[in-house]
Amino acid sequence: MDTYIEIWRGNEKLWENDDGGQGTNSRLIVGLAAGRYGLYIRTAEGEGEGAYTLRMRSPDFPQGSADADRSCPDGSGGTTTSGEDGLDSATAGRITARRLDDGRTEFAWQPEGGDRILPRSRYLPSEPPTGRWLNSSEIIVEGVNLGRINVRVDAETGRIEFAFTPTGGERILPPSRYFPSDAAPGRWLRSTLIEPGG
Repeated sequence: MDTYIEIWRGNEKLWENDDGGQGTNSRLIVGLAAGRYGLYIRTAEGEGEGAYTLRMRSPDFPQGSADADRSCPDGSGGTTTSGEDGLDSATAGRITARRLDDGRTEFAWQPEGGDRILPRSRYLPSEPPTGRWLNSSEIIVEGVNLGRINVRVDAETGRIEFAFTPTGGERILPPSRYFPSDAAPGRWLRSTLIEPGG
């Protein structure tokens, strides 16, 4: 998919790019002052609808972590407009988990630079089934459904393993994803960074 990207402010087009990234990918590196901007993505002339992934990064975030990420995996929109209100964005984050005094394990989603999000279904029972993935309820960030946290107990080792399945995507297994069997109750532990948009 050959994409084309533009950034506007009001009725003025500030920047545009066609193939500034790898291959036919668009890429813009710009500094934006405070304000509202329109971000427009379209396919190149002559191309129809197709899949794309949009990633925005800021040097102000730790290690350049993505602070906005959006995908269109099914090609349902060859042209996307963010409009003056900005981009509906899914943020990178981490799975956090803690042991409770009653033996259950509580887990949550922690966006980078944001407050912890506690999904409605977020508890692993003190005596859970083994070898089967269980899912949290949906993780919603800024109106975007990121996906669900997955948790299971390894049938052989008894260790608790966490993962994340983005909406419409495949399960992501972060490198740090096992909850220690000797974790002290009450202390939140974190996985490595997960970027649901890829």
